[in-house]
Amino acid sequence: MTYADLLLRWVSSFTELRVARVRSAAERLHEPPAPIDPADPRMLVYRRRARRLAQNLLRLGHVEEASLERWRTVPPTLVWCSGGRGFLCGARSDDVRERLVRAPGVTMTLLPQHNEPEVWLVSGDHGTVAEAAVAAGVHFAPDRGGDLLAALSPLKDELARASSEGLPDAVERWNLEARRPVDRWKSVSGGSAGLAGLYRTRQLPRHYYFRRSPGAPVVRLDTPERRLAAAWRIASTRLSLGYCRSRLIFFVPSIGFGLPLLMDRGLILASGRLPTWADGAWGYFDIDPRRATDTARILGLKIKVSLRQVSFGREEET
Repeated sequence: MTYADLLLRWVSSFTELRVARVRSAAERLHEPPAPIDPADPRMLVYRRRARRLAQNLLRLGHVEEASLERWRTVPPTLVWCSGGRGFLCGARSDDVRERLVRAPGVTMTLLPQHNEPEVWLVSGDHGTVAEAAVAAGVHFAPDRGGDLLAALSPLKDELARASSEGLPDAVERWNLEARRPVDRWKSVSGGSAGLAGLYRTRQLPRHYYFRRSPGAPVVRLDTPERRLAAAWRIASTRLSLGYCRSRLIFFVPSIGFGLPLLMDRGLILASGRLPTWADGAWGYFDIDPRRATDTARILGLKIKVSLRQVSFGREEET
């Protein structure tokens, strides 16, 4: 059993929890093999793993945001996808799984994920599975991920609503071209700060700013969505998305900024699986062309489609 499965089973014992408490439990699962001073920079590696472990419960639909500080555990839910199958999310219980396995005409498969909760796939006729789910006390819900993506506005619309504000003196500029993530933020002088790009203050708490072109007004990125919108707008001039039509895998480039939660959830709901890392991109599974097209529209990126394998990369290389 992975750490993520252990964390999910513990969370399933509660209807609602403080986010800090979930992250603290994840940190205890990711304690270093030998004691390290909490102030030691090496502890950042373990804290990041623990934070990702907790955040993935939210991405997979096992918990929902009750507020900025609290998560609510989702009741056992069978999300029905295409192809005569669905997956279980929400509170995890062996009793629920055993009741579904015993139902006539229902097949259940465990799909392991590396260091993440196993995906419980349920297969069978739509009506039979729906009846079995109700009998097992599981909420049966059709997948709405595609409709969710279709309803989302382009990220650039968030930038249009941002207010203008002067750029502080002590700032760092984001460089997408840097080879290593640690080199992507560089301090800039007052003259260099006139360039287009994404900026942030050097001191904590960070404040983010964006200038779309040299000499253009600077806008304050006061929400996570606006920060993501600025980063993806810069990426849209250099990168492309990838789509393998035969395997239905959708590749999103890794730029150091993830997708907004609703977009990420809309892609994950197609399979119940987290994306996997491959050649500088995150690959989402069982993505139909409509979801891929809507994601490209929201991000403002082009898609390179392949029948067999995607050669994914920067736009000028494709």
